Amino acid sequence: MGLHGLHLVHSNAWERHHELPINGVRSERQMNRLVSKLAKSMQSADRIQHLVYEIKRSPQAFSGDQVIALAPYFPGAQLVLILHLLDNHLFGLKCNQAAQLLQMIPVPEERLEALQVIDENLLDPVNRFQLRHLFPPNLLPQVNQVLAEAREMNTTSISPEDSSFEKTFFAYICDKYFYSSEWLTFTICIYISFELIFWLYNLCLIYIEYHDIPAIDKYRIQKHKPKLRFQPEIIREIKNETIKHQISLIFALSAIYPLLNLNGHVAVRSSIPSLFTILWQLIVCILVEDFIFFWTHYLFHTRWLYKYIHKKHHIFKQPTGLVSVLANPLESVFQNQLGVWLGPFLIKEKHLFTLCLWLSIRVYQTINAHSGYDLPYISPQYYFPWLLSGTLQHDYHHQHARMNYGSLLTIWDRLMKTHKLKNDD
Repeated sequence: MGLHGLHLVHSNAWERHHELPINGVRSERQMNRLVSKLAKSMQSADRIQHLVYEIKRSPQAFSGDQVIALAPYFPGAQLVLILHLLDNHLFGLKCNQAAQLLQMIPVPEERLEALQVIDENLLDPVNRFQLRHLFPPNLLPQVNQVLAEAREMNTTSISPEDSSFEKTFFAYICDKYFYSSEWLTFTICIYISFELIFWLYNLCLIYIEYHDIPAIDKYRIQKHKPKLRFQPEIIREIKNETIKHQISLIFALSAIYPLLNLNGHVAVRSSIPSLFTILWQLIVCILVEDFIFFWTHYLFHTRWLYKYIHKKHHIFKQPTGLVSVLANPLESVFQNQLGVWLGPFLIKEKHLFTLCLWLSIRVYQTINAHSGYDLPYISPQYYFPWLLSGTLQHDYHHQHARMNYGSLLTIWDRLMKTHKLKNDD
């Protein structure tokens, strides 16, 4: 249904009895009054007449939230008309507001028409590609064209703050290298975050393993045992497990993205969150992960589960960084991956940057705990020995296959009296 099919005349009665100001943003009370009056107008034609009159009198009075409050009272085509009438006064619309409005328009073609109006008014142009998922595949070429044209129009109007590196980096690589796919961008960026930390730290540990460096060797925990030096059978075992882990990880990450979006949305194109937001989300992730890891790890040390599942991880009494990938698939899912991603899942608005940072922290801590070296300065335990778990705890755990079941924190080990700190036996 096209907009030209709507013939509108405003109501004199409404004009005589309206109680709202001509100019200025309406108060919440006034907006509620308008919504109430529209709800009482049972005929759709009456509603649109009343609202069109209000828009013509004072279009600048309607904020994005107010338009959303009114939208449910109008069929799709009428809502498109309202957006057209407000076209020059919608600037500053947030991306989530735009998504709400578009979802209220059931016909895809009408939704596309509304997008053409909405897109030019978005507060953050970088966010606009989040709206692509609201359209069927057959309309995506047209949607992409609308979004691309609007992006070019907004290029000159973006402030220096909007065009900063941290605000556009993920959006840039998403469009330039990953075919505008946020799913692919998430998968590759998280994978790279893992690989960078995993291999940089492990390559350093491999170098240390083959060279005697007194300044570092003095921090080695199991000094009475010779270095591994990676004998052929050790290399073969670790190589096979590492290759399998690297391949399976990419498939696991591609499945995690849609799961995270079941509760909220993973922001890829929007600006990086504030430091406060990043910190509280990281704290949530740490607390959730440590809880899941402790109790699943504790469970895997029961007799049957240890013998048939977890024992594989304990074949090395003298751990090193690469040993961290040795795990039964069930252990990988329930002990390692579940805790890492449950925290982000519980957070509705999560950003790709925060997730990359969180995974980097978790991987670093895992490699560090298996390193076999209680190095100062680079271990979190060095700064907060009572609160954080480190190499000493996990090295003891590998030597004796008991005690110290926690991940990043010592809280649960202390509560359950399973915390033990002893360099060597």
